[in-house]
Amino acid sequence: MRGSYVGRRTLNAFGLWLSAYFSPRPILALLLALSLPVLAQARTDLKGIVPGDELGWESSELEAAVVVSKATILNLQIYSPGFDPKDYRSALKGAPELGDERYDKGKGRVRSEFVLLRDGKELARQSFGVEPHRWVLFFRGQVQPGVYQVKARLYGLAKNAFRYRIQTSVPQAASLVVEPGLQLYDVRPTDYYNVRTDPQAKNRVWAEPFTLEVAPEVLPLKVSFYDEDGASELEGRVRYEGGKTQSRPVSGDRAWADFSLTRAGRVVFGFRQPPTAKQYSNTIGFRVEGCIQVERDFLRVVPPRPVQISVVDDQGRSLALQPHRADQAALEPRLEGRLIRSVRLG
Repeated sequence: MRGSYVGRRTLNAFGLWLSAYFSPRPILALLLALSLPVLAQARTDLKGIVPGDELGWESSELEAAVVVSKATILNLQIYSPGFDPKDYRSALKGAPELGDERYDKGKGRVRSEFVLLRDGKELARQSFGVEPHRWVLFFRGQVQPGVYQVKARLYGLAKNAFRYRIQTSVPQAASLVVEPGLQLYDVRPTDYYNVRTDPQAKNRVWAEPFTLEVAPEVLPLKVSFYDEDGASELEGRVRYEGGKTQSRPVSGDRAWADFSLTRAGRVVFGFRQPPTAKQYSNTIGFRVEGCIQVERDFLRVVPPRPVQISVVDDQGRSLALQPHRADQAALEPRLEGRLIRSVRLG
């Protein structure tokens, strides 16, 4: 993105925002992340950046999910749910920069909206406007095992950065994951740091914020990058175990570029700003078409987990599907698909 452009149960796709900040002498700054444990509680920090509905991106909504495996008290907090106009370029002043940015010169209306649902039932909803960064307790309550959808949306000619944090009273009772489909977000902790590479330096350094650990069973694996604004603004490469590197084509303005991984093991993605770069900020999308587990300092790509199918009535009693004709036996539900899987009942 040019800075001058001033409860579902199958979880499979993973994407994330990559925020790059540039000074008048272009510098690439990639915000890196590690997940940090807190005492004995299960806690996950998830950072997202959502483009406004007036920007024309493929998606202006971020769908995440809180997957609860044990009954627990759940706290869901949001850091900076509103738009902070002082955030833009604050890194140049030595302050943390989350990623808020608007392109209407402050004349339009910017509004964010967050919703928490379980099986279509709304549990919490809040809207926010222009305000300073702050923590908000979005939801607190007793929850049972299941999938709780968390949806974020932005209205206006802007992009909004925020951070989710969940805490549970029972250790390891819940985790934050991304929903299937086009999802663009970032996984980060409360504390983060910048890696900067000067495009004018003689020995330019690659920033490598994303590492995948790829299981052999998922190969070939498609990894996609969105809106990198072309080779004049960003360079991309892939580094494999053993040190071998491979360049990859970068995507254009609001376009996707796919890269096919054919090797198992650790794979590191690097980014570097070329001397021709002119932007201050450049937000890109990153998507992996696979099942993702978020580890401490890498993303593990694994085969889809087994799915058990049962057909029951509203009292939980097992039902046999009726055949289409009298001479047919009772039907068995069939599972179809590789990543997003569906059940055929007839």
